[in-house]
Amino acid sequence: MTLDYLGDKEDGLLEVVLEGGGVREFVIEAIERADELVPTNIEWRIHFTGDLVRSVLELDADEAYTTTRGSNTVAGKTISQSDGSFDVLVSNINFWGVEPSSVDPAIAGPNIVRRVRHSLQHEALHVAIDARAEDTLSLWEAIYGLDPNEDVWTRHLGFMLEDYRIEITLAGREPNPYTKVSTMDSALDHFASERARSYEAGVGNGNLIAGRDAMIGAGVALTRDLVYLAGETNDPRPDLPAAALADWDRFVAPIWAEWVSILRQAKPATEPMTAAEITSIIRQLCVLVSKWLLSVGFKHVHVDGNEQVWWLAGFEW
Repeated sequence: MTLDYLGDKEDGLLEVVLEGGGVREFVIEAIERADELVPTNIEWRIHFTGDLVRSVLELDADEAYTTTRGSNTVAGKTISQSDGSFDVLVSNINFWGVEPSSVDPAIAGPNIVRRVRHSLQHEALHVAIDARAEDTLSLWEAIYGLDPNEDVWTRHLGFMLEDYRIEITLAGREPNPYTKVSTMDSALDHFASERARSYEAGVGNGNLIAGRDAMIGAGVALTRDLVYLAGETNDPRPDLPAAALADWDRFVAPIWAEWVSILRQAKPATEPMTAAEITSIIRQLCVLVSKWLLSVGFKHVHVDGNEQVWWLAGFEW
């Protein structure tokens, strides 16, 4: 495992990671804990970056990559290379709130240190799963027999299932200090707001939602948040912020028990899963998510290789 830094030297992150020509102690400890999760025969590189999008472009040539996921922001990314090695990018978002002049964990706050540890271990487990070839798109996209409303979700839910396996692994080892329980109000509000805007756009356009990218993004983002939430709790009614309760009861409560039940079939990221086990879970999730979106007024489908969202004609708002 090797470590380097990508990005502008003036963005302040370098001073956070380094001190006196060496890597700060709490960063070294976080890296060592993450390295324990990666098979010893796997070569992987950690890159701290002040610009995650630009770094992904440099290492993966992915011009479509963004860090926005609904009301959330991506904190890291793992890239597999053709030689079997991996590049792990760790964003400066993990160090937000840390001033270069006061990066001592006791001063910066324990949540910053916990977040760095969690992010590094999360990405390390992506490496472990990827090294076992349990993340391949060919596996997810070879799920046949789904209708267009369901098939559109295979790729999304394949990635999300991997995140779920990682989060249940880290729940007892290095839990994320920033929980989905505490932020579900903003996630649900984002979905509800885009739904309202999409309704107005769709009814005047033959029910094809003009701002479909925003609605697709909102649906995918909330689904991803629910995957993470299921990794934190399986309570029938999670202890959510008061502001989230009405939208929770309206949009999520009807599917929550089945959602958790399906995800609980997955194994932790440290345990291998067969292709049949993985595809069975993804198939069940695709059917449930499609049923869920239809129940709140949307049909999300593939059309000529592109994703589209349609407002259901005659749906009662």
